[in-house]
Amino acid sequence: MAGSGRVAKRSDCVRQGSGHTGRIFEGSPDDLQDFSVEFPGQLGPNKPCHTVADVGTEPVEIVLLSEDRSQQAAQILQQQGRKSKPIAQARKVLSCGEKPTAEQRASQGPSGPSLSEVRQFVQRQAMHYVPMFTWTRSLTLQSLRADLIAGLTVGVMVIPQSMSYANIAGLPYIYGMYAACVPAMVYAVFGQSRQLAVGPVAMVSLLINAGLGGVMAEICPDWEPGTALDSEYNQQCTKQYINLALFTSAVMGLMQILAMVLRMGFLVTFLGHPVTSGFTSGAAIIIGLSQLKYMLGIHLNKSQYIYVMFLDCAHKLSHTNWMTLFLGALALIFLLSAKVASRRYKRLSLFGPLAPLLCCMAGTLLIWLCEPLRDTYQVSYVGHIPNGLFPISFDAWNFNNFGKVLPTALSCCLIGYMESIAIGKNLAAKHGYELEAGQELLALGLSNVIGSLFSSYPVTGSFSRSAVNNATGAQTQLAGLVTSLVMLCTLKWLTPVFNFLPNFVMN
Repeated sequence: MAGSGRVAKRSDCVRQGSGHTGRIFEGSPDDLQDFSVEFPGQLGPNKPCHTVADVGTEPVEIVLLSEDRSQQAAQILQQQGRKSKPIAQARKVLSCGEKPTAEQRASQGPSGPSLSEVRQFVQRQAMHYVPMFTWTRSLTLQSLRADLIAGLTVGVMVIPQSMSYANIAGLPYIYGMYAACVPAMVYAVFGQSRQLAVGPVAMVSLLINAGLGGVMAEICPDWEPGTALDSEYNQQCTKQYINLALFTSAVMGLMQILAMVLRMGFLVTFLGHPVTSGFTSGAAIIIGLSQLKYMLGIHLNKSQYIYVMFLDCAHKLSHTNWMTLFLGALALIFLLSAKVASRRYKRLSLFGPLAPLLCCMAGTLLIWLCEPLRDTYQVSYVGHIPNGLFPISFDAWNFNNFGKVLPTALSCCLIGYMESIAIGKNLAAKHGYELEAGQELLALGLSNVIGSLFSSYPVTGSFSRSAVNNATGAQTQLAGLVTSLVMLCTLKWLTPVFNFLPNFVMN
C-alpha cells in the first residue's frame, strides 16, 4: 500500500492466552475503520476490538503468543507477584474465584512465616510488653547516676511510710515493708512510667481495713484489725486477716490483667471528679481520726460512724498522755512548716517530701536515747520487727474466700488504678513520653499478683513518693529497681534500727 493511511495496532482488549496467531492487515484506510477481530481466550471470550491507527507505507504484522507460551508467561507473572506482594496476590486470586493448582502451590515453597519473621515478631512483642528491654538500652552514666540518687532517696523514705500504711490497713508493720519490695521490682520490669513509685498507699490501705474488717467481724466477732498479739485467739484472727489481705492482692491483680485483656481501662473515666474528690476527702477524715489515738496516747474504739469516734474520744480525753501529745504536736508543726517552706522557696522543694523521713529519724533517736520517755512517760513505739526476707505466701490463695474479698478487691482495683494512671500520665506529659493504659494495667496487675506470693498486700502508684522520685531526677525505671533493692537490704539487715520508731511520729 502506498501513500499515507492507517494501520491496525494491538488494543488493550486483547488478552493473553488467546491461542491465535495474528495476521497481516492489508487494505484501504476506509476498510481499516471497520476492522474487527474476535479472540476467544482462556479467561473468557474477548469482546470485539475496533482499532484505528495511522497507516504507513509498510504493512504491520500483529503476532500473538501461542497457547502454551501464554500459559507459561502467566505462571511466571503470578509467581513473581506472590513473592513481591503475597497478601495482595492472594486477595486477587480469591476475588477472581481462582484456585492455585498443585504445581503452583509446590512452586511457592512452604507456607507460613519464615524464622526471621517469627524472631522479629517475638522481639517486637517483648519490647512492647517488657519495657525493661527498652530502657536498659538507653542507660547512660548521667541517667544511671540520677536514677541511683532518686532510688536511694525514695528507698529511705518508703521505709517508715510503708510501716505507717500497714498500720492503717490493720496489718503488722512488717507487711508494709514487704509490700514496698517485690511489687516495685516487678513494676520496674513491666511498667512504662519512668518516675512512678509503686507500693503501699494510704487510700488502698484504708479500703483494705474497711472492707476486710467487716468480713473479719463475722469470723472473729471480738477482734478488730490492729489488735495486739497478746493471746492465741488474737494471733489466729490476725493470721486469717493477713491471709485475706494477701489474697485480696492476688484477686486485684487478676482483675487488672483481665481488664487489660478486655481493654476496659476506659471505665475509670466514668468516675467523675466530684466522686473521687468526695471519696478522697472522706478517706482523709477517716485516716486522721483513726490515727488520733496515737497523738493522744489513748485507745479509741473503732467505728464506721464518725460521731461515735468523736464521742469516744471526748469520754477518754482525760486519759491523754500529755508527753505523747506534746511530742506529737512538735512533729506536726515541723511537718506543716516544712510543707510551707518547700512551696515558698524553690531551693527547699525537697524539704517538704523528705520532712517525714527527717521527723522519723529524730523521733527514733529521741526514744532510743531517752529511756525515761519509754519507761516513765509511757511513750509508745513500734517495738520488735521481724528480721529477714519476705516469706512465701502461696498458701494464702484460698479460692473459698473469693466471694469474701471480691468487693474489697474491686474497689481497690478501681481506686488504685485511677490514682496510678493519673499520676503516671501527669509525669509522662511533663517528660514528653506516652503512657499506655493497657500496659499500666498489666504492670500493676503483675505487681499485685506476684507480690501476693511474697507476702504483699495490694499496692498502686504513690503520689508522694512519685513526686520525690521526679524531683530527685529519676530518668528511667531503674530508680524503682534501686528502691526495691534498698528495701530488700533493710529487710535483711536493718529492721532492728526501727524498733524505737515512735508511733506519734509515724502515724
